[in-house]
Amino acid sequence: MWMCCASITHPSAFIMYKNPMGSATGSAALGFQDDIEATGLQFLSWGDIDDSRARPGSSFEGSSFSEALTGNKPKAGVSFDVIPDIMTSRGSVGEDEQLLTAGDFAGKRNLTESSDDISSVSTAFHPDAHLIPSAPPDIVLKTSDSVLFYVDRSVLDDVSNNAFGTLLTMARIILVEDDSNILNIILHALYDIPSAPYNPSFATLVCAVDRLPLYGLSPYALITSNNHLFRLLYSHAPYHPMEVYMLAAHHDIDELAVLVSGHLLSFKLDALTAEMAERMGGRYLKRLFFLHLDRMRRLKVILIVRPPAHGGTGCESDPQRAWALAVASVVDDAQPDLSPPLLVASMKRYAGEIICGLCRKNYEQTLSAAAARWSHVT
Repeated sequence: MWMCCASITHPSAFIMYKNPMGSATGSAALGFQDDIEATGLQFLSWGDIDDSRARPGSSFEGSSFSEALTGNKPKAGVSFDVIPDIMTSRGSVGEDEQLLTAGDFAGKRNLTESSDDISSVSTAFHPDAHLIPSAPPDIVLKTSDSVLFYVDRSVLDDVSNNAFGTLLTMARIILVEDDSNILNIILHALYDIPSAPYNPSFATLVCAVDRLPLYGLSPYALITSNNHLFRLLYSHAPYHPMEVYMLAAHHDIDELAVLVSGHLLSFKLDALTAEMAERMGGRYLKRLFFLHLDRMRRLKVILIVRPPAHGGTGCESDPQRAWALAVASVVDDAQPDLSPPLLVASMKRYAGEIICGLCRKNYEQTLSAAAARWSHVT
């Protein structure tokens, strides 16, 4: 007797239970149409499913996989839940039934044995993904929320310095303590494929990066400016600048820290907490302070250049005095994120006391030059 028991995320990918008490003698596998047909079952794909009965969020029952999908006469025994990208089937499985997978068709041992094991298969890391054509997946990572990720042992072993957290044993199915959201980001980083389509939350991204060292993976080596995870993290900089900076600093991802620091010019340094300072470390804390202090120093240097005085007879205007008053006011209230237009607006109002047209022109030209120089300060 054959019963579907696990998730389907590929048109021809499913897992079947073998009941030793039944009459069937063949094996079932994930994504192997010929072997499935050899068992006498009808091989079905998404095209065989009636959309009116099998849509995201719907469920239906049948006595076999074929009947459940095609919607023929419903019988008790197997129930399916259809959700986007994943279809999970639930059946009444006895203690003597075994979970069969692609490894059984290849003459390999079973992945797991369970009295009531319901698992989903990753939409990115399924048996037919062929992420590395020359190295088909040979191990399965099972997360704490029972999602299966089919991956290549060699890929994990090559980049990990501790056998992926000492998990790479001879077992073919490996249990990991992280959930599927975390492991999905980690594996996408290893294979350098984008995880942005899954729209992970920022908190999940931070947690995934922080978990990398536990698997013997270096965030510094994995997250570089030319890969997907780097760009995904940087996309959160406008919304979580300090958090991204602390993450980059904590793992010494210098390229990311430098880029994100530009979003911290408006951050009030007196708002730093002891936890923030500890998270980023002394080196990056010092760099953040120096970033703010250096910009203010460079602003003062730019504003030292004053407009020339008008030496004409009868000119009673003093553009240099007006400039000095403007500089004192601006420097006293300025922040590192002061924009060039705001600099011009703040200083231009002091030109009102300049009566001489030539002196006013000199003042405005000097101010424009100062704003241009300030706009190039990084």
